[in-house]
Amino acid sequence: MRILFTSTQGEGHIRPLLPYAKALAARGHDVLVAAPEVCAPIVAKAGLNFAPFDKMTPEQFHEIWAPHQGVRGDDMLAIGIPQMFAGMTVRMTMPKLRETVLSFRPDLIVRESVEYAGLVLAREFGIPHARVNVHNCGMEETINGFSGAPLDNFFAAFDHDARGEDVVWNEPTFTVFPTSFDGDAREGEGNPPVRVRTDLAGDIPETDWRPKGDRPLVYVTFGTVAAGLAGKGAIFPIALEAVAGVDAEVLMTVGPDFDISDLAAIPDNTVVRNFVPQAAVFPHASLMMCHGGSGSLMGGLAAGLPLVVAPLFADQFDNAARVEAAGLGLAASEPQSAEEMSTLMRRVLGSDEIAEASRKIAVEIASQVAIEDAATRLERLA
Repeated sequence: MRILFTSTQGEGHIRPLLPYAKALAARGHDVLVAAPEVCAPIVAKAGLNFAPFDKMTPEQFHEIWAPHQGVRGDDMLAIGIPQMFAGMTVRMTMPKLRETVLSFRPDLIVRESVEYAGLVLAREFGIPHARVNVHNCGMEETINGFSGAPLDNFFAAFDHDARGEDVVWNEPTFTVFPTSFDGDAREGEGNPPVRVRTDLAGDIPETDWRPKGDRPLVYVTFGTVAAGLAGKGAIFPIALEAVAGVDAEVLMTVGPDFDISDLAAIPDNTVVRNFVPQAAVFPHASLMMCHGGSGSLMGGLAAGLPLVVAPLFADQFDNAARVEAAGLGLAASEPQSAEEMSTLMRRVLGSDEIAEASRKIAVEIASQVAIEDAATRLERLA
């Protein structure tokens, strides 16, 4: 069977596809991942075949966002989904992705939430398709609403009766987010998402980092890309000032693109690394402070870690609000302050209620469908 996975750029978009792609490739299927060229190293590291397609130019990106500086939440989605992801990005992606579809002739197309060219081509050529959510289901609900009208315009070229919003709600969907975190988010009628386990099992990746001392370990991470985004690297010195006031050992990772020597002062209780595999840290940690990106967040929840969330961009604000609403931790306000973040960490470390809620959601996540079972469900769609 030939299976095509499609993604926009960004690790938070392409990485959620890889466990499914690798599981299907391991079964002997011909798996191809199509995405912007910048994603090629990630795909190669996963041992998968890659086909590039074009993405928006910086000028096109600026044209969309220049009039809307500072927007976030639903206001950001109301611009970004119809104008960018389900608009200009599709137009830029379509030519090369169409060539890939015609040459590869996939039996199934699996896309991430906001990669819409794969969906349009699947409908045009009658290819079964599925979606892997990269956001919590509440945010996916909002995204689905904003994507409907622009998708109608693309579908009209070959199917005047197709309605974009109906298509995305009827699409088979997979997510790692548990039901309790998603709350009352809408599901497709008769088509609930397949909830897939975040798998923390297996061998611990090699690392020379080791926990030290008998105090609780606080794990601080703001993902792998924050350092490269304008102004976002400023969170690191704020976080260091915050952890200095906490009675704990601290590991902070800053991503591969940040020069640790740029940090003026590192507290005595803190070790700063560019990267340490999360799976090597989780068994030792008592608390994770993060930006609320879906990858880091779900890893922490699956490990049963109480959270302090200091959101920086995109869906992180919504994730932070849901963490608080579910009693899984506390969210820092904007602009972030070291004093508040330090207070939140002490409160979370001292909360038996948050610790218990975190243990419960880890059990819930562990009970979700294994990736092998999810792969079987994908096979049945073709």
